[in-house]
Amino acid sequence: MKKMLMILMFTLITTVNGVAQTTQVENVIEEVKKEIKTSLPGTVYGVIENNKNYYLINTPIGEYRIDKHKDGSYSFLGVKVKLVSQKNNIYIIDTTLGKFEINVKKGTVKKLK
Repeated sequence: MKKMLMILMFTLITTVNGVAQTTQVENVIEEVKKEIKTSLPGTVYGVIENNKNYYLINTPIGEYRIDKHKDGSYSFLGVKVKLVSQKNNIYIIDTTLGKFEINVKKGTVKKLK
């Protein structure tokens, strides 16, 4: 579950970086930092609900729902993601935006096709 959430977030970040201007991305990052600093003690970020159809996740910028599909894929903010392979913290994922390689150790995302 944690790995799939990480993959979904990397895909979202890649999409935002590819579409948005740098200043917009920086503004979102600053907003998230501010929300975390000003959050109340006891605030939980992460999965707050998990059932057979979806995960509900609390983030510093709001709650989001990740839908589970019977074919083993997930969808989040209109992007469908399926894990193709995993080896040594390198994940190959197929999305509606293309195929990506995510190297968790290096923190890199590379679009394959």
